Amino acid sequence: MGDADYLATYSMHLAEGRNYRRNENQKRYYNGSGKPGEAVINRKMVRELGLENPVGKVLSYGNSTVTVVGVVDDFHYKSLYQAVEPVVLGAHLPGFDNTLNIRYREGKRQEVLDYLQKYYRDNYMGIMLQYSEYSYTDLYARDVALAKMIHILTVLAILISGMGILAFSMFVVESRRKEVAMRKINGATEWQVVGLLNRGFVRKMLGACFIGLPVAYGLMVYWLQGFAYRVEIHWWLFVLDAGICLLLVLLVSTWQTRKAALQNPVDALKEG
Repeated sequence: MGDADYLATYSMHLAEGRNYRRNENQKRYYNGSGKPGEAVINRKMVRELGLENPVGKVLSYGNSTVTVVGVVDDFHYKSLYQAVEPVVLGAHLPGFDNTLNIRYREGKRQEVLDYLQKYYRDNYMGIMLQYSEYSYTDLYARDVALAKMIHILTVLAILISGMGILAFSMFVVESRRKEVAMRKINGATEWQVVGLLNRGFVRKMLGACFIGLPVAYGLMVYWLQGFAYRVEIHWWLFVLDAGICLLLVLLVSTWQTRKAALQNPVDALKEG
């Protein structure tokens, strides 16, 4: 159910034809002319009915008929876990109660309620105003909570792994000071030493990606299966993730290994 402002209120795109005329709809239903009312349907309804040129088609609607005057793009009026269903939009459609849907800006709730109560008192004396509120974000409360938990765990994992990489790189540099000194004495350059020390970090990082990325892919596929429509998981996202992780590991490890590479080999051998 809706009026002529329904499409604009919910920012719906009219793909074909025009919007229905509310007043014309009402006159046709209640003046006994027998002429069909007007309605707008979505693309899903067009596909379900197999209509090639839907605008102008007359559809049977219970004991009455409606003329399709426009087509809107498919939209979700239920949870994204459910597929888009065929929809007929019209005013005073037979078989429906006159329920009013209102969309209001955040913070305007009480102002809207006051206006509606005054309107009912002035125009519908003796009729009780009943209303219910529902936030569509409640449909995804579980997903919002899951996303927040993932964000928190991700930050914790990055911090813990970052401190672990820093501590491990300091341990490796300290335990291999003599080896670094001997290599520099034998002609190894600074970046050759850094590359040698970082080689172990790269191997460990690639091993972690080899185990973690397939697990992450499986969990993402499992989670997306609950939705009626799913985005495609591109392979390059995993390559990008692995590249970013590898870059961060190399930045932390190089920070420490370069200190060992810059140290005077004589001092390292004396301390040993």
